[in-house]
Amino acid sequence: MTHSDVTFCGLGARDSLRLEAGLCLYGHELNEGTTPIEARLGWTIPRRRRDDATFAGSEVILDQISSGTHRTRVGISSLTKRPIREGAILVTQAGQEVGTVTSGGFGPTYQGPIAMGYVTPQAVRDEAHLIAHARGKEFPCRIADLPFLPHNYRRNRGSMTKDTNARNEFLERHIGPREVDVRAMLDAVGYQSLEALCDAALPESIP
Repeated sequence: MTHSDVTFCGLGARDSLRLEAGLCLYGHELNEGTTPIEARLGWTIPRRRRDDATFAGSEVILDQISSGTHRTRVGISSLTKRPIREGAILVTQAGQEVGTVTSGGFGPTYQGPIAMGYVTPQAVRDEAHLIAHARGKEFPCRIADLPFLPHNYRRNRGSMTKDTNARNEFLERHIGPREVDVRAMLDAVGYQSLEALCDAALPESIP
């Protein structure tokens, strides 16, 4: 910490910055019951994986891509100076419950209270003004675009080829070859399945 431009910060600083940037946090916007499509993270599923349709959860996720979801992640801007905290219930002006808040706090650069949560697609289409219910109080709010502040970073295009090669190498090492590649290999050696290939290659003395 010898650099004059660097100082200590805590989780509150981290949380306010990622909220302004519209970034998810596991345990809040993400958990085992949340899909990438609901969280608006569909870009994390490459076209190749979608076409193969063999990844975990592919049936549900591909159906959500084509048919939509029952909820979607949105930004929420408080219409008061009071922040809206995690767990607040979002209702319409008519009292219909349409979602919940997953994270909330004050955006220092945005200069106002901000939050994220999940609401029904209809609430998004209506660009609804909502009411957040928490701790026996009501907080008027509205659905806001994400991110709250535009990103001002750029990807270094000169390193794209290197990054892509490294990514592909990681996928092959940790996820394994594509099913179509396995099929091509089996056809080339004249076997119908990996089990048949192993049976032919291993000595009978090995159980």
